[in-house]
Amino acid sequence: MAYTTISNHKSQFAVNQHTGNATDNTAITGVGHQPSMIWSKNLTDNGTNHYLIDSVRGVTKEMNPNTADAEGTDATLIKSFDSDGYTLGAGSMNQSGKSHINYLWKGGATSGITTNGTSMITPSYYNINQTNGFSIIKFAGTGVDNSYIPHGLGKKPKMIWLKSITKASESWQVYAEGAGNQGRGWLDYGATWSTSNGAWGSFTPDTVNFRISNDSHMNASGY
Repeated sequence: MAYTTISNHKSQFAVNQHTGNATDNTAITGVGHQPSMIWSKNLTDNGTNHYLIDSVRGVTKEMNPNTADAEGTDATLIKSFDSDGYTLGAGSMNQSGKSHINYLWKGGATSGITTNGTSMITPSYYNINQTNGFSIIKFAGTGVDNSYIPHGLGKKPKMIWLKSITKASESWQVYAEGAGNQGRGWLDYGATWSTSNGAWGSFTPDTVNFRISNDSHMNASGY
């Protein structure tokens, strides 16, 4: 497999820690790129949620990687993704006197995704960066077993997280190359890795598509 040399990692991925001030429109600069996804966590307080916000769903839409909750709407978390950082609101990602950690990924193309004769589900929105191997794909479930979905990376993805954003109480589904294509893991609870489930269609993702079953957790029709 060919790998891309990235001379400055901050041009593609960065970690930023800040102390909150509960002030709306607080600009965080010096990130090194315009993020397309942010994963944020309050480091000071126990029992606080993780927040995941991306440019595909929009800055007012949040998800919690530590829960099975559906997508929520909160306009107080992030106001915008900017050319060299992001702007915070006065909400839970910017609590006064609290330490917050933010992981930031740079996205890329939002059109021209590659498909082939196997591709079955067309993403409605996406953001793809082949340089750093990062891709966000939004699609509507069909309930069709062994559906192929293009990922746009041009290389085989080593990890996939999948989450229903509209169906409540659906856990985050995880594919990891090292665990094989027969099982799955989860982000939001501590069960051991499943090794006897065909959730990913018993298919190792290729350079164009990954495959999902008709499992209700990951391909429920209309979600």
